[in-house]
Parts: sequence; C-alpha cells; structure tokens
Amino acid sequence: MLFMQHQQFLRGRTLQKIKHRKTSKKKEGDMKIKTVVLAVCLSLVLTGMTTTGECGPQKGDIFISPMVGGHMFEGTMGIEDGLMGALGLGYMATDRCGLEAVLGYTMTETTVGALDTNVATGRLDAFYNLMTGDFVPYFAIGLGAVNFDYDITGVENDMDWMANYGLGCHYFFTDSLALRADVRHGISFDETQNHLLYTLGLTWLLGGGDNGTQVVKMKPAPEQAAPAVVEKPRPAPAPQPVVEAAPAIADDDRDGVPNDQDQCPGTPIGAKVNARGCWVIEGLNFERARADIMADSFAKLDEVVTVLKNNPELRLEVQGHTDSRGNPGFNQVLSEQRAGAVVRYFVSRGIAADRLVSKGFGPSQPIADNDTAEGRAENRRVELNPID
Repeated sequence: MLFMQHQQFLRGRTLQKIKHRKTSKKKEGDMKIKTVVLAVCLSLVLTGMTTTGECGPQKGDIFISPMVGGHMFEGTMGIEDGLMGALGLGYMATDRCGLEAVLGYTMTETTVGALDTNVATGRLDAFYNLMTGDFVPYFAIGLGAVNFDYDITGVENDMDWMANYGLGCHYFFTDSLALRADVRHGISFDETQNHLLYTLGLTWLLGGGDNGTQVVKMKPAPEQAAPAVVEKPRPAPAPQPVVEAAPAIADDDRDGVPNDQDQCPGTPIGAKVNARGCWVIEGLNFERARADIMADSFAKLDEVVTVLKNNPELRLEVQGHTDSRGNPGFNQVLSEQRAGAVVRYFVSRGIAADRLVSKGFGPSQPIADNDTAEGRAENRRVELNPID
C-alpha cells in the first residue's frame, strides 16, 4: 500500500512540474488567501488612522521577532496548508529602513497519500517603515529559498528559490516590546509554486539605537569659571602700579549665563538652567507617547516644588516640547498634555494652581538637530518660564 502511494505521489509531482496545470480549478485555499490579505490590509488602514509619534524603532536598533502563523501553498505543489513557526533577526539602518533575516518551518503533508512533508524557508528582507509612533506599518521585499523534505524513502528533497513581498505592522505597547503582524506572498522561481505566509508574533528591541525613553536630556548648566590665580607681587624697590579690575559681566538672575546670552532671564535662585539660561527639568521621563509621568521623575519635580515654595510670589509657564518624529498634530497634543501633567503634579504638592500655566509647542521650537538621536533627546523637554 505504501509503495503504491509512493508511486502515485511521484507521478503526480512529475506531471505537475511538466504541465504546470494552468487550467486546474481554484482550490478552496484561494478564498482563504483573499480573506487573510483583505483582513490584514483593512487592519493596516484602520489602525494607521490613529498613529502616534515619538516611538518605534530607531537607527542602530537590533531586534528579534519570534512568530507563529500559517503557510499556504498555491498552485500545483500537492502540499496541504500547515502551521508555521518563524524567527526573525533584524537591524535598523535608518529610522525607517532596515534588513531582516527570517527562518521558518512548517510541518505538513502531501495532498496525495497524506505523506509527511517538512517545509523550511529562509529569506533576507529589506523593509521600509511607512510611519513612526506606537503603530508602525511597513512594506517589505526580499529573496530566499524554500526546501521540501519528503518523508519518503528514495525521494530527494526539493529546493527552490523564492522572491517575496508583503505588508506588516508593529504595535509598541512598551519601550522595547511590540505586537507584530505580517503577511507575505512568495513567488517561486519554479512557476508551479507560490506561497502565502502569514504570522503573528512579538518584536523585542535589543538596543543599539536611541529608544526614546528619555524625554529630557539637557546639557548641564555651564560651570562657573574658577577664579584666576594671582601671584603675590615680588618685592621691588619701586611701588607697583595699581591695576583696576575688569568690569564684571552682567548676570542679573545669577544663573551663570550672561545677560547677553540668557534667553530666559529672571530664573529664580536654585533653578537649574541649560546653556541658554532656560530653566529645565533634567531627567524628566514620561511613558512612551503618553503624558504619564514615570515614578523615577518625582524627585526631580520635587526639586522644582522646593524652589516654588521658597519663592511664593513666583508664577510659571510650564512649556512642553517634542522632537520632529511622528505626526506633528499628535506631537502638539502630546506636548500640551505633558505640560499639563507637570502642572497637576505641582498642584498635588501644594502649589497654588493660579501660579501655574501650561502650554505645548510640539516640535516647533527645536534647540538641537532632529536628525541625530542626541539632538532629538534634547528637543524632548519641559521648560519652566517665569511670568509676571
């Protein structure tokens, strides 16, 4: 019986490769393929309408993606559809472009004789992220190979080269962890074989790039220059002439930044300023793409509360800023919400609400280069501006 199944499978496989069976009827799997593709594309469109900014993978990031899904075999291969496991390892060459190597494995069987068949795939893909933010859809193309290992004595493995293209998306629900969906259409160089691979999995960012968790990374306030060392005058027969001291450089608010360089005059004593003389909250962190203040930032905010309590007449405008990544409209709203969150924290610590005003500027007032990770980190900031 097994011998007859073996011969029947070989005859069927040979005829399929020679004739290509171009007039064969559509399989029920074709309807499944259309359904899966339509569902994924619709999900991409609907989810893309709510995309956010400031998140997602960045240049230099390395990531790993374990995935599970299905492998559909189109055409005349005589192979049943099966469940597939896959593992991807990728690298971000830029904030939007990257490369990924993916290995996949499917356990299935032949349509004739139900003979066990193991299918292994390997590919190298290039992808482009269509958006940045929590939700990151992407388009991908690649090349690879597919190997059929038939569990039949005397039947050799069958390996073919395969090109692929498709769509996918990541949804980041933490700084480094995302849910991933992916669908690919594989086109074998053997015209009888086409594939549909669809997977769902997770993606971990392993580091290497600017992951965006640090919302404010400001330059420290300039250090005061050490006083010049004046040598004691040596004894001389004649009295030394008196040298008048150079006029002091004006710094009315005594923040270490001269008046002619101070872009934020009037900062109170004890306020930490950056090189521009503006009062900033160093080390202030929010949840990714949200206005929730992280607990490790409370001590930094309490330092500002102390300054406010020591200066009861002081009123502040709390200003939120973002970098330029992502949707500008979302970033504007995010900057407003983060400034408001800081104001609410100060009020919860006993500062009168009428002493505080919040305002968001989005990405409109950068102080550094948004094309670098360091510059973007500086642009994501909260500044405190004294007002009358």
